[in-house]
This record gives sequence, C-alpha cells and structure tokens, in this order.
Amino acid sequence: MLTYDQRELLEEIEYSGMDVASHLYDLMGSPSIEKLSENLRCLIVEAKYLVEKAEELHKLVGVTEDKG
Repeated sequence: MLTYDQRELLEEIEYSGMDVASHLYDLMGSPSIEKLSENLRCLIVEAKYLVEKAEELHKLVGVTEDKG
C-alpha cells in the first residue's frame, strides 16, 4: 500500500514523464536551430526534474520498506 506522499510523487513523475515525451516530440519537429535549442533546454530541465522526483520516491519507498 502506498502512502499519500508516495502517491503524490508517483503522480508528479507521471506528469513529468508526459512532459518529457511531449518535449521529445517537439524536438523532432523543430523548424529552426533556435527552436531546437529551446526544445532541448526544456527537455533537459524536465528530465532533471523527473530524475529528482524518482530519486525522492526511491528514498521514500526505501524508508517505508525499512519500517516494515
């Protein structure tokens, strides 16, 4: 059973993952170098956020598992 905090993090990860997918799609259709650069920056920022949230969830699940 997931805790409230774990469910919240999973939801953030889900939305962030959708944002990453959207940025990847935008990246493929970038009409110019400037737009490509902008889309790549957005992708990197969102991917970093996704990793941070996944690491938070991992720590939170680890703490929960240790408690029993």
